[in-house]
Amino acid sequence: MKDTTPIFFIGSGRCGTYSIAQFFQKFSHIDSHHEYCFEQILRPAVLYKMGLVERDYVKKTVIDIHLSAVYYSDSPYWIDSSNALVWIIDILKEVFPAAKYVYLTRDGRKVVSSFFHKFTDLMYSDSAVNALIKWISSKDQVPLPPPDKKYWRPLAMERGLLSDAFLNYNRFQRLCYYWAEANKELLKGKENPINSNEMMIKFEDIYSKPKQLSKITDLVGIEMKEEYIDFFKRPINVHVPINYPLSEMQEKQFHDIADDMMNQLGYNTQKEYNVEY
Repeated sequence: MKDTTPIFFIGSGRCGTYSIAQFFQKFSHIDSHHEYCFEQILRPAVLYKMGLVERDYVKKTVIDIHLSAVYYSDSPYWIDSSNALVWIIDILKEVFPAAKYVYLTRDGRKVVSSFFHKFTDLMYSDSAVNALIKWISSKDQVPLPPPDKKYWRPLAMERGLLSDAFLNYNRFQRLCYYWAEANKELLKGKENPINSNEMMIKFEDIYSKPKQLSKITDLVGIEMKEEYIDFFKRPINVHVPINYPLSEMQEKQFHDIADDMMNQLGYNTQKEYNVEY
C-alpha cells in the first residue's frame, strides 16, 4: 500500500462523521472521504451483520473497494468516515491491520431524534423494512432489494430468524435498536484492538475538550489550533436546523431499548445538551 496510511472514523451516523470528513478535506496531504462508495459497501455490511452472507464475500468487497482506494491514493493519509463500516469492523481489521481506527459516539437521544425527524425516507421507513422482511422470509422467491441505502438497515435476528419483538417495533423503536446495536459494534471493536492506533471518542468532547480534538489531529500530523474547535461547534450536515426533544413516550421507548448502552457509554450520567444552530 505504498506509504498511504488508512484511517477509519466509524460511528452510527449523526455522530460527527460528516464533520470529520469535511474537516480533513481542508488539508492537502489528506485524502478524506465521507461514506466512501457508501451503497456498495452498506448492503453487504448489513447482510453480514444479520448473518445472511459469508465473511469471505464481504472481505472481497472491502478489498475491491477500500483496499483499492488506499492503494491508488497519492496522499500520505486516506480517510473514510462512515456509518456503513460499523457492521464490519472485524473485517476491516483483517484487511487493514496497520490502519488507525477512531470509534465515534454521540448521545443516543440526539442521534435517534435526528434520524427520526430528518431522515424519514432513509432510515427504517415501513415500506423499506417490509421489503427487506419479505426478501428474508421468501427463501429466494423474490429479488434481493437494490443497494439503495433506504433498504439497508439491520433487522434484529435471533438464531437466523427475524426477532418477534423487532417485528412489532414502530419506526422510532427501530432507530433505538439501531443506535444501541451500532455502538455495541463500536465497543466490540474497542475491546479487541489490533494495534495502539485505536481510540473511542465522544463527538460532544471534540468541540468541548481540546485534548480530545488534538488526539484526532495527531493522527495525521496536524498541529492543534483553537480555531479547529470552532469548526465542530456548529453542525454542518443539517437539512432541518431544529432541535427535536423526545416526547415522554419516546423517552420511555428509547430507554426500554437503549438504556444499557447509554449506561455503558456514560450518557445517562450526563445532562442532555442542545445543539446551537
